[in-house]
Amino acid sequence: MKVILTQDVPALGKSGELKDVSDGFARNFLIPQKKAVSAAGGAYRAWFDAHRCVAALVRPDFYVFGTAATADEVRSLVRGLEAALSSQATRQETLTT
Repeated sequence: MKVILTQDVPALGKSGELKDVSDGFARNFLIPQKKAVSAAGGAYRAWFDAHRCVAALVRPDFYVFGTAATADEVRSLVRGLEAALSSQATRQETLTT
C-alpha cells in the first residue's frame, strides 16, 4: 500500500515522503497512529497542494528527490538528478577499478 508519511518514522522515512509499505503495517500501525495517510483518494493532490508544487521527481523506492512549481524548476530538478546519478556512477566506477 502506498502511504504519505505525516510524521517522521524511524527506519522508514521523513514526513511528506511517499512510501510503499505492507497493507498490514499501514492499516494496523501507521494510519491508526496518524503517522501516515493512504496515498489513494486524492491524497496525492493534497500532498502537492501542501508542498505548493506541480511536479515531483520520485525514485523507484518512493523517496521524493525533489519538487517543482514551474517548468523551469522541473528542468533544473531533472538536471540535478542527472548530475547526482552521474557522480554516483563515477564513484562506483572508481571503487570497482
